[in-house]
Amino acid sequence: MTQPHPWAMLLGPLFALAFAPALGAGPDEAGRPECPAGAIRIAPGSSIQEAVDRAGEGASFCIGAGLHRMQIVTPRNGQSFFGEKGAVLDGSRRLMGFARSGRFWVVSGQPFPLETRGSCLAGRPCTRRAGLFLDGVPLRQVATPEEMTPDTFLFDVAAGTISLARDPAGHVVETARAAFAFSGRAADVRISGLLIEKYNSLAQYGAVQAAAGRNWQISYSELRFNSGAGVALGSGGSLSDSDIHHNGQLGVGGTGKGFSILRNRIWANNTHGYDPEWEAGGVKIALARSVVLRGNHVFENGGPGLWCDIDCEHVLFEDNLVERNAGPGIFFEISREATIRNNHLRRNGAGRHAWVWGAEIQVAASADVEVTGNDLTVAPGGHGIILVDQGRPHARGGGFYETRGNNVHDNTTTFDEIGRSGGTSDVPNGHPQAGIIEAGGNRFDRNTYLYRPGFEPLFLWGPEMSFAGFRKAGQEGSGQLRQIGAAGSGK
Repeated sequence: MTQPHPWAMLLGPLFALAFAPALGAGPDEAGRPECPAGAIRIAPGSSIQEAVDRAGEGASFCIGAGLHRMQIVTPRNGQSFFGEKGAVLDGSRRLMGFARSGRFWVVSGQPFPLETRGSCLAGRPCTRRAGLFLDGVPLRQVATPEEMTPDTFLFDVAAGTISLARDPAGHVVETARAAFAFSGRAADVRISGLLIEKYNSLAQYGAVQAAAGRNWQISYSELRFNSGAGVALGSGGSLSDSDIHHNGQLGVGGTGKGFSILRNRIWANNTHGYDPEWEAGGVKIALARSVVLRGNHVFENGGPGLWCDIDCEHVLFEDNLVERNAGPGIFFEISREATIRNNHLRRNGAGRHAWVWGAEIQVAASADVEVTGNDLTVAPGGHGIILVDQGRPHARGGGFYETRGNNVHDNTTTFDEIGRSGGTSDVPNGHPQAGIIEAGGNRFDRNTYLYRPGFEPLFLWGPEMSFAGFRKAGQEGSGQLRQIGAAGSGK
Protein backbone atom coordinates (compact mmCIF):
# COMPACT_ATOMS: atom_id res chain seq x y z
CA MET A 1 0.00 0.00 0.00
CA THR A 2 1.32 3.42 -0.88
CA GLN A 3 2.50 5.30 2.16
CA PRO A 4 0.84 8.73 2.65
CA HIS A 5 2.57 12.06 2.90
CA PRO A 6 2.47 12.78 6.65
CA TRP A 7 1.81 16.51 6.37
CA ALA A 8 -0.72 16.69 9.18
CA MET A 9 1.92 15.45 11.63
CA LEU A 10 4.46 17.98 10.43
CA LEU A 11 2.72 21.32 10.46
CA GLY A 12 1.95 21.81 14.14
CA PRO A 13 5.48 22.92 15.11
CA LEU A 14 5.77 25.02 11.97
CA PHE A 15 2.74 27.19 12.72
CA ALA A 16 4.22 27.97 16.11
CA LEU A 17 7.19 29.43 14.23
CA ALA A 18 5.13 31.33 11.69
CA PHE A 19 5.57 34.73 13.27
CA ALA A 20 8.96 34.19 14.85
CA PRO A 21 11.59 36.72 13.70
CA ALA A 22 13.10 35.70 10.37
CA LEU A 23 16.76 34.79 10.32
CA GLY A 24 19.18 36.64 8.10
CA ALA A 25 18.77 39.77 6.05
CA GLY A 26 16.09 40.21 3.43
CA PRO A 27 16.79 40.60 -0.29
CA ASP A 28 19.40 43.22 -1.09
CA GLU A 29 17.63 46.43 -2.17
CA ALA A 30 20.75 48.06 -3.55
CA GLY A 31 19.48 47.52 -7.09
CA ARG A 32 15.90 48.61 -6.41
CA PRO A 33 14.97 50.95 -9.26
CA GLU A 34 13.59 54.41 -8.66
CA CYS A 35 10.61 55.74 -10.56
CA PRO A 36 11.97 56.69 -14.00
CA ALA A 37 11.74 60.18 -15.42
CA GLY A 38 8.48 60.65 -17.26
CA ALA A 39 6.59 57.97 -15.32
CA ILE A 40 2.96 58.83 -14.61
CA ARG A 41 2.62 59.36 -10.85
CA ILE A 42 -0.44 57.87 -9.13
CA ALA A 43 -1.20 59.27 -5.69
CA PRO A 44 -2.97 57.29 -2.96
CA GLY A 45 -6.73 57.43 -3.49
CA SER A 46 -6.47 57.60 -7.28
CA SER A 47 -7.47 54.68 -9.51
CA ILE A 48 -4.50 52.83 -10.96
CA GLN A 49 -6.72 51.09 -13.50
CA GLU A 50 -8.06 54.39 -14.85
CA ALA A 51 -4.48 55.60 -15.34
CA VAL A 52 -3.60 52.32 -17.08
CA ASP A 53 -6.51 52.65 -19.49
CA ARG A 54 -5.77 56.31 -20.28
CA ALA A 55 -2.08 55.82 -20.91
CA GLY A 56 -2.22 52.73 -23.12
CA GLU A 57 0.50 50.24 -23.98
CA GLY A 58 4.11 50.77 -22.98
CA ALA A 59 3.46 53.39 -20.30
CA SER A 60 5.36 53.61 -17.01
CA PHE A 61 3.71 54.46 -13.70
CA CYS A 62 5.08 55.67 -10.37
CA ILE A 63 2.91 54.40 -7.51
CA GLY A 64 3.16 57.11 -4.85
CA ALA A 65 4.16 56.45 -1.26
CA GLY A 66 1.20 55.66 0.97
CA LEU A 67 -1.77 53.31 1.10
CA HIS A 68 -3.54 52.32 -2.14
CA ARG A 69 -6.55 50.36 -0.91
CA MET A 70 -8.63 47.85 -2.94
CA GLN A 71 -6.76 48.48 -6.20
CA ILE A 72 -7.34 45.83 -8.91
CA VAL A 73 -5.17 46.27 -11.99
CA THR A 74 -5.27 44.62 -15.40
CA PRO A 75 -2.16 45.94 -17.16
CA ARG A 76 -1.69 46.48 -20.87
CA ASN A 77 1.23 45.22 -22.93
CA GLY A 78 4.59 46.68 -21.99
CA GLN A 79 3.43 48.66 -18.97
CA SER A 80 5.70 49.13 -15.94
CA PHE A 81 4.76 49.86 -12.33
CA PHE A 82 7.37 51.28 -9.97
CA GLY A 83 6.70 51.92 -6.29
CA GLU A 84 8.04 54.84 -4.33
CA LYS A 85 9.47 53.78 -0.98
CA GLY A 86 6.46 53.22 1.26
CA ALA A 87 3.99 52.45 -1.56
CA VAL A 88 1.47 49.82 -0.38
CA LEU A 89 -1.20 48.04 -2.40
CA ASP A 90 -3.68 46.74 0.17
CA GLY A 91 -6.52 44.42 -0.89
CA SER A 92 -8.50 44.75 2.34
CA ARG A 93 -11.39 46.94 3.39
CA ARG A 94 -12.19 48.36 6.83
CA LEU A 95 -14.68 46.28 8.78
CA MET A 96 -16.91 48.23 11.18
CA GLY A 97 -20.25 47.77 12.89
CA PHE A 98 -19.33 45.07 15.41
CA ALA A 99 -21.93 44.42 18.11
CA ARG A 100 -21.58 42.44 21.35
CA SER A 101 -23.28 39.03 21.27
CA GLY A 102 -22.62 36.92 24.34
CA ARG A 103 -18.85 36.61 24.74
CA PHE A 104 -18.12 37.63 21.14
CA TRP A 105 -18.20 40.77 19.01
CA VAL A 106 -20.00 40.07 15.73
CA VAL A 107 -20.39 41.87 12.41
CA SER A 108 -22.90 40.68 9.80
CA GLY A 109 -23.29 41.11 6.04
CA GLN A 110 -20.12 39.26 5.04
CA PRO A 111 -20.24 37.89 1.50
CA PHE A 112 -20.33 34.17 0.78
CA PRO A 113 -17.11 33.00 -0.95
CA LEU A 114 -17.80 32.92 -4.67
CA GLU A 115 -15.42 30.01 -5.21
CA THR A 116 -13.57 27.63 -2.96
CA ARG A 117 -10.86 25.17 -3.85
CA GLY A 118 -8.34 22.93 -2.21
CA SER A 119 -8.10 20.64 0.79
CA CYS A 120 -7.41 21.72 4.35
CA LEU A 121 -5.55 20.12 7.22
CA ALA A 122 -7.83 18.64 9.85
CA GLY A 123 -9.55 21.37 11.83
CA ARG A 124 -8.39 24.20 9.55
CA PRO A 125 -11.19 26.01 7.60
CA CYS A 126 -8.78 27.11 4.86
CA THR A 127 -11.33 27.19 2.03
CA ARG A 128 -13.52 29.74 3.83
CA ARG A 129 -11.40 32.60 2.56
CA ALA A 130 -11.82 35.46 5.02
CA GLY A 131 -8.44 36.88 5.98
CA LEU A 132 -8.85 39.20 8.95
CA PHE A 133 -6.40 41.73 10.40
CA LEU A 134 -6.37 43.62 13.69
CA ASP A 135 -4.16 46.71 13.57
CA GLY A 136 -2.40 45.19 10.58
CA VAL A 137 -1.65 41.84 12.25
CA PRO A 138 -3.31 38.70 10.78
CA LEU A 139 -5.67 36.77 13.03
CA ARG A 140 -5.95 32.99 12.74
CA GLN A 141 -9.23 31.59 11.49
CA VAL A 142 -10.81 28.80 13.54
CA ALA A 143 -13.64 26.40 12.73
CA THR A 144 -15.71 26.45 15.95
CA PRO A 145 -16.65 28.90 18.71
CA GLU A 146 -14.94 26.64 21.26
CA GLU A 147 -11.56 27.40 19.65
CA MET A 148 -11.91 31.16 19.90
CA THR A 149 -9.12 33.13 21.61
CA PRO A 150 -8.16 36.83 21.41
CA ASP A 151 -5.91 36.19 18.38
CA THR A 152 -8.48 34.24 16.32
CA PHE A 153 -11.71 34.85 14.44
CA LEU A 154 -14.68 32.81 13.28
CA PHE A 155 -16.36 33.18 9.87
CA ASP A 156 -19.87 31.70 9.76
CA VAL A 157 -20.40 31.35 6.02
CA ALA A 158 -24.11 30.50 6.23
CA ALA A 159 -24.92 33.41 8.53
CA GLY A 160 -22.53 35.83 6.82
CA THR A 161 -20.96 36.86 10.13
CA ILE A 162 -17.45 37.34 11.45
CA SER A 163 -16.87 37.02 15.20
CA LEU A 164 -14.02 38.18 17.44
CA ALA A 165 -13.24 37.17 21.01
CA ARG A 166 -11.96 40.65 21.91
CA ASP A 167 -13.51 44.10 21.77
CA PRO A 168 -12.44 45.74 18.48
CA ALA A 169 -13.22 49.24 19.75
CA GLY A 170 -10.21 51.48 19.24
CA HIS A 171 -8.61 49.07 16.78
CA VAL A 172 -8.49 48.94 12.99
CA VAL A 173 -10.14 45.75 11.73
CA GLU A 174 -9.72 44.83 8.06
CA THR A 175 -10.87 41.92 5.93
CA ALA A 176 -9.18 40.70 2.74
CA ARG A 177 -11.55 41.43 -0.10
CA ALA A 178 -10.00 42.23 -3.52
CA ALA A 179 -9.12 39.07 -5.48
CA PHE A 180 -5.80 40.28 -6.91
CA ALA A 181 -3.54 43.29 -7.27
CA PHE A 182 -2.34 42.56 -10.84
CA SER A 183 -3.65 40.00 -13.31
CA GLY A 184 -4.28 39.52 -17.02
CA ARG A 185 -2.95 38.26 -20.33
CA ALA A 186 -0.73 41.22 -21.21
CA ALA A 187 2.90 40.70 -22.20
CA ASP A 188 6.08 42.39 -20.95
CA VAL A 189 4.69 43.79 -17.70
CA ARG A 190 7.12 45.02 -15.03
CA ILE A 191 6.34 45.43 -11.32
CA SER A 192 8.98 46.70 -8.89
CA GLY A 193 9.29 48.19 -5.42
CA LEU A 194 5.78 47.52 -4.10
CA LEU A 195 4.39 46.07 -0.88
CA ILE A 196 1.35 43.99 -1.89
CA GLU A 197 -0.70 42.62 1.00
CA LYS A 198 -4.07 41.41 2.28
CA TYR A 199 -5.54 40.34 -1.06
CA ASN A 200 -8.18 37.61 -1.02
CA SER A 201 -6.43 35.61 -3.72
CA LEU A 202 -7.89 32.21 -4.53
CA ALA A 203 -5.83 29.12 -3.76
CA GLN A 204 -3.40 28.42 -6.64
CA TYR A 205 -3.72 32.06 -7.73
CA GLY A 206 -1.38 34.87 -6.80
CA ALA A 207 -2.04 38.37 -5.58
CA VAL A 208 0.16 39.00 -8.63
CA GLN A 209 -1.41 36.55 -11.07
CA ALA A 210 0.98 36.47 -14.01
CA ALA A 211 0.45 32.87 -15.14
CA ALA A 212 -1.68 33.82 -18.16
CA GLY A 213 0.65 36.61 -19.32
CA ARG A 214 4.10 36.50 -20.92
CA ASN A 215 7.36 37.95 -19.67
CA TRP A 216 6.13 39.51 -16.44
CA GLN A 217 9.06 40.72 -14.34
CA ILE A 218 8.45 41.15 -10.59
CA SER A 219 11.33 42.48 -8.50
CA TYR A 220 12.24 44.21 -5.23
CA SER A 221 8.73 43.72 -3.87
CA GLU A 222 7.18 42.26 -0.73
CA LEU A 223 4.07 40.07 -0.90
CA ARG A 224 2.52 39.04 2.39
CA PHE A 225 -0.79 38.19 4.11
CA ASN A 226 -2.52 37.22 0.86
CA SER A 227 -5.06 34.40 1.06
CA GLY A 228 -3.78 32.15 -1.75
CA ALA A 229 -0.32 32.54 -3.28
CA GLY A 230 1.85 35.62 -3.30
CA VAL A 231 2.92 35.34 -6.97
CA ALA A 232 1.99 32.99 -9.82
CA LEU A 233 4.42 33.16 -12.75
CA GLY A 234 3.92 32.27 -16.41
CA SER A 235 6.10 31.78 -19.48
CA GLY A 236 9.11 34.06 -19.73
CA GLY A 237 8.48 35.61 -16.34
CA SER A 238 10.77 36.24 -13.41
CA LEU A 239 10.52 36.89 -9.69
CA SER A 240 13.68 38.34 -8.19
CA ASP A 241 15.05 40.06 -5.09
CA SER A 242 11.70 39.95 -3.29
CA ASP A 243 10.32 38.92 0.09
CA ILE A 244 7.39 36.46 -0.10
CA HIS A 245 6.00 35.45 3.28
CA HIS A 246 2.96 34.62 5.41
CA ASN A 247 0.69 33.97 2.44
CA GLY A 248 -2.30 31.72 3.09
CA GLN A 249 -1.51 28.78 0.81
CA LEU A 250 1.73 29.17 -1.13
CA GLY A 251 4.57 31.59 -1.58
CA VAL A 252 5.13 31.23 -5.33
CA GLY A 253 3.46 29.20 -8.06
CA GLY A 254 4.26 28.90 -11.73
CA THR A 255 3.54 27.14 -15.00
CA GLY A 256 4.77 27.51 -18.56
CA LYS A 257 8.28 27.73 -19.94
CA GLY A 258 11.39 29.81 -19.55
CA PHE A 259 10.68 31.50 -16.20
CA SER A 260 12.99 32.08 -13.24
CA ILE A 261 12.84 32.53 -9.46
CA LEU A 262 16.02 34.30 -8.31
CA ARG A 263 17.46 35.63 -5.01
CA ASN A 264 14.19 35.80 -3.06
CA ARG A 265 13.32 35.16 0.57
CA ILE A 266 10.32 32.79 0.63
CA TRP A 267 9.22 31.90 4.14
CA ALA A 268 6.40 31.04 6.55
CA ASN A 269 3.80 30.47 3.84
CA ASN A 270 0.67 28.30 4.28
CA THR A 271 -0.67 30.23 7.26
CA HIS A 272 -4.26 29.20 6.42
CA GLY A 273 -3.54 25.50 6.89
CA TYR A 274 -3.93 24.00 3.42
CA ASP A 275 -3.00 20.34 3.14
CA PRO A 276 0.40 20.24 1.40
CA GLU A 277 -0.46 16.87 -0.13
CA TRP A 278 -2.93 18.92 -2.18
CA GLU A 279 -0.68 21.98 -2.58
CA ALA A 280 0.97 24.37 -0.14
CA GLY A 281 4.36 25.54 1.07
CA GLY A 282 7.15 27.67 -0.34
CA VAL A 283 7.29 27.24 -4.14
CA LYS A 284 5.33 24.85 -6.33
CA ILE A 285 5.56 24.82 -10.11
CA ALA A 286 3.85 22.41 -12.49
CA LEU A 287 3.72 21.69 -16.22
CA ALA A 288 6.89 23.75 -16.50
CA ARG A 289 9.85 23.62 -18.86
CA SER A 290 13.25 25.35 -18.80
CA VAL A 291 12.92 26.89 -15.34
CA VAL A 292 15.68 28.26 -13.08
CA LEU A 293 15.40 28.49 -9.28
CA ARG A 294 18.65 30.07 -8.03
CA GLY A 295 19.93 31.89 -4.97
CA ASN A 296 16.71 31.78 -2.92
CA HIS A 297 16.43 31.46 0.86
CA VAL A 298 13.40 29.23 1.45
CA PHE A 299 12.49 28.46 5.05
CA GLU A 300 9.81 27.54 7.57
CA ASN A 301 7.06 27.00 5.00
CA GLY A 302 4.11 24.72 5.77
CA GLY A 303 4.95 22.19 3.07
CA PRO A 304 7.83 21.55 0.68
CA GLY A 305 10.43 24.26 0.18
CA LEU A 306 10.98 24.05 -3.60
CA TRP A 307 8.61 21.69 -5.40
CA CYS A 308 8.17 20.83 -9.08
CA ASP A 309 5.27 18.48 -9.77
CA ILE A 310 3.61 17.07 -12.91
CA ASP A 311 5.59 16.96 -16.15
CA CYS A 312 8.33 19.44 -15.38
CA GLU A 313 11.36 19.28 -17.68
CA HIS A 314 14.77 20.96 -17.79
CA VAL A 315 14.60 22.51 -14.33
CA LEU A 316 17.66 23.89 -12.52
CA PHE A 317 17.77 24.19 -8.72
CA GLU A 318 21.05 25.96 -7.90
CA ASP A 319 22.66 27.78 -4.96
CA ASN A 320 19.52 27.85 -2.83
CA LEU A 321 19.45 27.76 0.98
CA VAL A 322 16.46 25.62 1.98
CA GLU A 323 15.82 24.95 5.66
CA ARG A 324 13.26 23.94 8.26
CA ASN A 325 10.36 23.45 5.86
CA ALA A 326 7.62 21.04 6.93
CA GLY A 327 7.97 18.94 3.77
CA PRO A 328 10.93 17.98 1.58
CA GLY A 329 13.53 20.66 1.02
CA ILE A 330 13.69 20.14 -2.75
CA PHE A 331 10.97 17.90 -4.22
CA PHE A 332 11.00 16.81 -7.87
CA GLU A 333 7.92 14.70 -8.60
CA ILE A 334 6.48 12.86 -11.65
CA SER A 335 8.77 14.82 -13.95
CA ARG A 336 12.06 14.46 -15.83
CA GLU A 337 15.39 16.12 -16.63
CA ALA A 338 16.47 18.33 -13.75
CA THR A 339 19.74 19.45 -12.22
CA ILE A 340 19.89 19.94 -8.45
CA ARG A 341 23.33 21.34 -7.63
CA ASN A 342 25.24 23.36 -5.07
CA ASN A 343 22.29 23.85 -2.74
CA HIS A 344 22.43 23.97 1.06
CA LEU A 345 19.63 22.07 2.78
CA ARG A 346 19.15 21.98 6.54
CA ARG A 347 16.71 20.00 8.64
CA ASN A 348 13.71 19.94 6.34
CA GLY A 349 10.81 17.57 6.90
CA ALA A 350 10.34 19.24 10.29
CA GLY A 351 8.64 17.09 12.91
CA ARG A 352 7.61 13.44 12.55
CA HIS A 353 7.38 11.89 9.10
CA ALA A 354 6.33 8.48 7.79
CA TRP A 355 8.24 6.15 5.53
CA VAL A 356 10.69 8.03 3.23
CA TRP A 357 8.82 11.34 2.89
CA GLY A 358 10.23 14.65 4.06
CA ALA A 359 13.72 14.15 2.63
CA GLU A 360 16.19 16.96 2.17
CA ILE A 361 16.12 16.14 -1.55
CA GLN A 362 13.27 13.93 -2.77
CA VAL A 363 13.13 12.62 -6.35
CA ALA A 364 9.81 10.81 -6.77
CA ALA A 365 8.68 8.94 -9.90
CA SER A 366 11.06 11.06 -11.97
CA ALA A 367 13.84 10.36 -14.47
CA ASP A 368 17.17 11.80 -15.62
CA VAL A 369 17.88 13.97 -12.59
CA GLU A 370 21.43 14.92 -11.64
CA VAL A 371 21.94 15.67 -7.94
CA THR A 372 25.45 17.00 -7.30
CA GLY A 373 27.49 19.30 -5.09
CA ASN A 374 24.79 19.74 -2.45
CA ASP A 375 25.46 20.09 1.29
CA LEU A 376 22.77 18.54 3.50
CA THR A 377 22.14 18.45 7.24
CA VAL A 378 19.53 15.88 8.23
CA ALA A 379 17.44 16.25 11.39
CA PRO A 380 17.03 13.25 13.74
CA GLY A 381 15.10 10.47 12.03
CA GLY A 382 15.10 12.34 8.72
CA HIS A 383 16.29 11.49 5.24
CA GLY A 384 19.08 12.81 3.05
CA ILE A 385 18.70 12.18 -0.69
CA ILE A 386 15.89 9.75 -1.50
CA LEU A 387 14.77 8.29 -4.83
CA VAL A 388 11.29 6.79 -4.57
CA ASP A 389 9.03 5.05 -7.09
CA GLN A 390 5.33 4.49 -6.47
CA GLY A 391 4.16 2.98 -9.75
CA ARG A 392 2.24 6.12 -10.65
CA PRO A 393 0.42 6.02 -14.00
CA HIS A 394 1.47 8.68 -16.48
CA ALA A 395 -0.85 11.70 -16.60
CA ARG A 396 -0.97 11.49 -20.40
CA GLY A 397 -1.71 7.77 -20.38
CA GLY A 398 0.41 4.92 -21.67
CA GLY A 399 2.52 3.49 -18.86
CA PHE A 400 4.06 4.81 -15.69
CA TYR A 401 6.31 7.58 -14.50
CA GLU A 402 9.65 5.85 -13.97
CA THR A 403 12.34 6.57 -11.42
CA ARG A 404 15.09 5.93 -13.94
CA GLY A 405 18.50 7.29 -14.96
CA ASN A 406 19.07 9.45 -11.88
CA ASN A 407 22.67 10.26 -10.94
CA VAL A 408 23.46 11.27 -7.34
CA HIS A 409 27.12 12.17 -6.89
CA ASP A 410 29.59 14.37 -4.98
CA ASN A 411 27.16 15.47 -2.26
CA THR A 412 27.87 15.73 1.47
CA THR A 413 25.23 14.64 3.97
CA THR A 414 25.59 15.17 7.73
CA PHE A 415 23.19 13.29 10.01
CA ASP A 416 22.25 14.77 13.40
CA GLU A 417 21.14 11.32 14.50
CA ILE A 418 20.09 8.12 12.71
CA GLY A 419 18.71 8.81 9.23
CA ARG A 420 18.53 7.26 5.78
CA SER A 421 19.53 7.85 2.17
CA GLY A 422 19.14 5.83 -1.05
CA GLY A 423 16.27 4.59 -3.18
CA THR A 424 13.20 2.40 -2.78
CA SER A 425 9.88 1.46 -4.37
CA ASP A 426 6.39 1.08 -2.98
CA VAL A 427 4.79 -1.44 -5.34
CA PRO A 428 4.00 -5.12 -4.81
CA ASN A 429 5.99 -7.96 -6.34
CA GLY A 430 4.91 -8.54 -9.92
CA HIS A 431 4.03 -4.88 -10.55
CA PRO A 432 5.58 -3.54 -13.79
CA GLN A 433 7.56 -1.03 -11.72
CA ALA A 434 8.92 -3.56 -9.24
CA GLY A 435 12.70 -3.33 -9.30
CA ILE A 436 12.85 -0.04 -11.22
CA ILE A 437 15.12 1.54 -8.59
CA GLU A 438 17.66 -1.27 -8.84
CA ALA A 439 17.39 -1.96 -12.58
CA GLY A 440 16.63 1.52 -13.89
CA GLY A 441 20.14 2.93 -14.20
CA ASN A 442 19.98 4.94 -10.98
CA ARG A 443 23.35 5.58 -9.37
CA PHE A 444 24.86 6.92 -6.13
CA ASP A 445 28.63 7.50 -6.08
CA ARG A 446 31.37 9.76 -4.63
CA ASN A 447 29.01 11.00 -1.92
CA THR A 448 30.18 11.58 1.65
CA TYR A 449 28.02 10.65 4.65
CA LEU A 450 29.00 12.08 8.05
CA TYR A 451 27.52 10.81 11.29
CA ARG A 452 27.96 11.26 15.01
CA PRO A 453 29.16 8.43 17.27
CA GLY A 454 26.38 5.92 17.87
CA PHE A 455 24.20 7.17 15.01
CA GLU A 456 25.44 5.41 11.89
CA PRO A 457 22.91 6.02 9.09
CA LEU A 458 20.98 3.39 7.17
CA PHE A 459 20.64 3.03 3.42
CA LEU A 460 17.93 1.90 1.04
CA TRP A 461 18.33 0.08 -2.23
CA GLY A 462 14.96 -1.53 -2.34
CA PRO A 463 15.10 -2.84 1.25
CA GLU A 464 16.91 -1.14 4.11
CA MET A 465 20.60 -2.01 4.57
CA SER A 466 23.94 -0.91 5.94
CA PHE A 467 26.50 1.11 4.01
CA ALA A 468 28.34 -2.13 3.30
CA GLY A 469 25.15 -3.58 1.85
CA PHE A 470 24.63 -0.43 -0.22
CA ARG A 471 28.07 -0.93 -1.73
CA LYS A 472 27.40 -4.62 -2.30
CA ALA A 473 24.28 -3.57 -4.24
CA GLY A 474 26.57 -1.63 -6.62
CA GLN A 475 26.31 1.84 -5.13
CA GLU A 476 28.93 4.20 -3.66
CA GLY A 477 32.00 2.44 -5.01
CA SER A 478 33.94 5.64 -4.33
CA GLY A 479 31.68 7.04 -1.62
CA GLN A 480 32.59 7.47 2.04
CA LEU A 481 30.86 6.89 5.33
CA ARG A 482 32.71 8.77 8.09
CA GLN A 483 32.17 9.22 11.78
CA ILE A 484 32.54 12.86 12.74
CA GLY A 485 35.79 13.36 14.61
CA ALA A 486 37.18 9.94 13.69
CA ALA A 487 40.57 9.64 12.00
CA GLY A 488 40.99 7.96 8.64
CA SER A 489 39.23 8.04 5.31
CA GLY A 490 36.02 6.31 6.38
CA LYS A 491 34.41 3.06 5.43
